[in-house]
Amino acid sequence: MGQINSVRAAILFTADKGSLTLLSGVLTDEVTFAATIGTTIDYTVEGLVKAATFELPRGLRINCVSRTVLTESRAYHQYFPSFIPVDASEVAQAYIRAISDPMSGRILKPHKTDS
Repeated sequence: MGQINSVRAAILFTADKGSLTLLSGVLTDEVTFAATIGTTIDYTVEGLVKAATFELPRGLRINCVSRTVLTESRAYHQYFPSFIPVDASEVAQAYIRAISDPMSGRILKPHKTDS
């Protein structure tokens, strides 16, 4: 609910035609053990982005960056066995695109999967 509540509050303070960018994760594309809650949250956030894009006022835009484990975060690699890590610079570029491009309702996925 944190990101949902953040969007609800941010609508009041975001400039006309402003951009809101949320965070989900690779668990919507790939699953692993003990990840049911994380997968549920990721799907919820992505569903919010896809649906809210049609209801936001004043030309506001909403997008989501779906990230995976970062190359630089080696301590977390053990929790994502066999997942391909992505450099933080690639994730940062996705955020820049979500904020600066005139799109809304998009899920940007700077990660690699086997499918």
